[in-house]
Amino acid sequence: MHRLFHIYFKTLKKTNEIEIINPHLSDYDNFLKKHEVDFIGTRLHGGIRALQHKRRSIIIGIDNRATELNRDFNLPVVNQENISNLSKTTFFSNRNSNGKNWYSPILCYISLQ
Repeated sequence: MHRLFHIYFKTLKKTNEIEIINPHLSDYDNFLKKHEVDFIGTRLHGGIRALQHKRRSIIIGIDNRATELNRDFNLPVVNQENISNLSKTTFFSNRNSNGKNWYSPILCYISLQ
C-alpha cells in the first residue's frame, strides 16, 4: 500500500516542498524533533504524539474515540462535521516566540492501512 501511495503522490502537482515521512514511529519522532510544525489530521495517536513533542495539534474527530478523549482529557479535537469552522486565528497564533509574524507548516500525518 505504501508503494501505491507514492505512485499516486507523484501524479499530484505542487508537491516538491512536501516531505514524506516513512511510516515508522522513530521517523515521525525525528521529524517532530527537527521541524517546528503543527499537526492537523484524523490520526488520533499521531496528534497525541505531536502534543508529546510540544507541537500544536488539531485532531479531526471521525469517531467517538477522539470526542471522548476530548471530553475526558481536553485534547484539541474538532468533529469532522465542524471542520468548515476551522480558521488559523481560531486555534493558532500567527506570531512566534520572538513576536514576529509567521505561519508554521502544517503536518498531515497520513496512515495507509
